[in-house]
Amino acid sequence: DFWGEYERWAQQVLSDTSMDFYDRLKLLANEMMRFVNLFKNLFSQLFQSRDRGYSEKERGAKDQMIKRMASTLNQQILIENPALAEESPNSEEIAGWIMTSLMMVNHMNSMTYEQLEKFIKKVMA
Repeated sequence: DFWGEYERWAQQVLSDTSMDFYDRLKLLANEMMRFVNLFKNLFSQLFQSRDRGYSEKERGAKDQMIKRMASTLNQQILIENPALAEESPNSEEIAGWIMTSLMMVNHMNSMTYEQLEKFIKKVMA
């Protein structure tokens, strides 16, 4: 249920063009951090799901949510830089990478959001 709530909220944030693109990403990252911290043990199990016996359906639901959010993010990326529709990596690939990176950065604490944002800006330039 929380994934669904987060996704609805994230879709609204991603579509809110009254905010700067990077401010929206930071809001997503901060809320995801709060979410990950609430459910840290569950996330550890989910990221190890193939070894833990989680069903394809359970993994598929999470993957589909990420794809839907990436699709909305893709639309915003194209507003920021329309040329990315034809570049390699293209806007769809970048959107998927950003969503996955937001999840992994928050889950693994391997870098700060600010460090990730620098990478995103370079990729989107």
